[in-house]
Amino acid sequence: MLKLRILKTIVFLLSFLLIFGIIILGMQLIKAGKGSRKPVSEINLNEPSGSQISSVIGNEKELYIFIKGGSKPDRIIIYDTQKQSKISTITIN
Repeated sequence: MLKLRILKTIVFLLSFLLIFGIIILGMQLIKAGKGSRKPVSEINLNEPSGSQISSVIGNEKELYIFIKGGSKPDRIIIYDTQKQSKISTITIN
């Protein structure tokens, strides 16, 4: 009888820990989803008129914007999507 009581106690504790862990995991996922940024509708890169974006490559943190024309040599602008600001401009000769 004592062994059965110990087994029931162990099953109860493990069930409680499992449910508690699932609740904590769900709360963390909800908290992570609330931190999403609002989309940016317009970006000013301060490039001269006549500049054309030839391609854009990016990841979650940075955009690499390839620009041609505008009376300047071809260039790559590195843009930080989290801070929403220009990091650097690389000129291609």
